[in-house]
Amino acid sequence: MRLILYGVTKSFDKVKVLKGATALFEMGSVYGILGPKGSGKSTLINCITGEDNIDSGSIQLLDETGDNVFNYNQVGVAFSVPVLPNFLTCNEMIRFFIEANRDKLSADIDMDECFKFVNIEIGDRYRLIEDCSDAVKYKLQLLCVILANPTVIILDEPTILYDAEFTRDLREILRALTQDHIIIIATNKLESIQSICDNIMVLNKGELNILQRETLNNDAVLETVKDLVTEDEGELQ
Repeated sequence: MRLILYGVTKSFDKVKVLKGATALFEMGSVYGILGPKGSGKSTLINCITGEDNIDSGSIQLLDETGDNVFNYNQVGVAFSVPVLPNFLTCNEMIRFFIEANRDKLSADIDMDECFKFVNIEIGDRYRLIEDCSDAVKYKLQLLCVILANPTVIILDEPTILYDAEFTRDLREILRALTQDHIIIIATNKLESIQSICDNIMVLNKGELNILQRETLNNDAVLETVKDLVTEDEGELQ
């Protein structure tokens, strides 16, 4: 499967947020979209999920035969701040999610294996969500996305509030998913995704530009990119 964005534009009133964003995402790799606050990362995600309609260009999901099979149900998003029912335990939450989506999910889901896959320990599984750490809450949300089995999984700012252990867990989780999913991480912190992503794109002035892997060993280039993504470009989303 290949997700192809071609010449995607999006404006709000007279402000042009996306100015012909073009990119190719394939199974087998983890992709990072890097950009400062206000660069349009959220708008780009919303265009892929269908929350926002694009003004021009195209978004296609091509299967092995080259047919466009894109629909918005094939996209799942894990948001930076999970919205979860805090009055449930993690175990109750996943059980409820499975039952509520029984007609859409596999019939042979093993909950223990699910929790192991995202590295949620037994002690946390029976803890109220409101008492869990931010990292556990994020992994719980991500588990729901994984269970829904979308072709495209997008992680919106997943590593801002989390430590090196969480980043390590996330890298292992995403690596296991790449064979059957297209994985995209959107963030404004280069250092948080350098060890996770195979390919990194910079969203700047409404366009996507590939950051070549060899440039990640160039200190001057890295400093330029870091300066870019820490700029505050206003209130765009």
